[in-house]
Amino acid sequence: MRVLFDDEIFSTQFEGGVSRYFTQLVEGLPATGVTPLLPFRLTCNRHLAQSPAFPGWRVPRFTGSRSVLRALNRRGSLAALDRGAYDLWHATWYDGEAVARARSRSRKPIVTTVYDMIPEVMPEAITAGIGNPHAGKLAMVEAADAVVAISAATKADLIRFTATPADHIRVIHLGVGDGMLWRPDGARPPGLPDRFVLFVGRRGGYKNFAGVAPALAALLRDQGDLHLVCIGGGSLAQDEIAPFGAASSRVQQLQADDATLAWCYAHAAAFLFPSRYEGFGLPILEAFLNRCPTVLAERSCFPEIGGEAALYFDPDRPDQLVDQLGRLIGDPALRLRLGEAGALRARDFTWAKTAAAHATLYRELA
Repeated sequence: MRVLFDDEIFSTQFEGGVSRYFTQLVEGLPATGVTPLLPFRLTCNRHLAQSPAFPGWRVPRFTGSRSVLRALNRRGSLAALDRGAYDLWHATWYDGEAVARARSRSRKPIVTTVYDMIPEVMPEAITAGIGNPHAGKLAMVEAADAVVAISAATKADLIRFTATPADHIRVIHLGVGDGMLWRPDGARPPGLPDRFVLFVGRRGGYKNFAGVAPALAALLRDQGDLHLVCIGGGSLAQDEIAPFGAASSRVQQLQADDATLAWCYAHAAAFLFPSRYEGFGLPILEAFLNRCPTVLAERSCFPEIGGEAALYFDPDRPDQLVDQLGRLIGDPALRLRLGEAGALRARDFTWAKTAAAHATLYRELA
């Protein structure tokens, strides 16, 4: 069975959860008897460029590189849809024009994945002047023969905001692989403190860094040797640093490859994920895999993914965050228990299970 994957997410996302998911899916499908087809030979995406499943070329970043790359690669994707030499198309994002073109030429099944319903649940999260990156999502959902939702919470939101029948949506969780596991023989990354709370990813808007910064500042003032390390998300702005006052020298941000990120998970005093909404939350599993004690906002899919392997707080009550982090940092037995529970929980979410569930869905449709 041949499943076509278009270029869109690999031509437009340098790195991130969606492109990591599709890269892992492309790598895992051959073991299920499904042959993935990638009708393009260029990528600016770190995950795909480093994958043995893609013997193509990586394009360096430059101003406008994504627009150029998308224009070049889209020709290959559209040509593959025109030829029809596949059994099923799994769209990597929400290209309505490509769907219309595919439908005009064949009735071969189309699958789309809904990663979250942030624009519908939190319309204020869409930045003015930039536009909604999910603009074609609802049209894609309506046109697809099946929809993959990456969590039960996402499925519930999709049903709430659209007329999509529940039996049209398949919940397939994402996974985590050993590539994100810290290896004790690896070198310690330079410039990192001995004792720190870890924050991973973007920080603006619903990611809620600003909402918890005053609570984190109070914790750093109370714990004189504790630091805050932010991975990814771009350099810290002055308004992000300001709430920390005298403790701002113990707040740092850095870009990191997977090996450095895994080291941070394995050595952090705690991992904090305060976001008000996520479709899944891959960093939760990455923290669990590395036995990192974790504190999550009690929102959206977090209890579904974290289960009893994490502590939770109400993001409207920053004082609860201070309490939970204080408990965790001051109780080695609790840290050990949560670390072990997280490692066990991570075993339930593997990329092999993700690929197998997709293969089952593909065969049912084709």
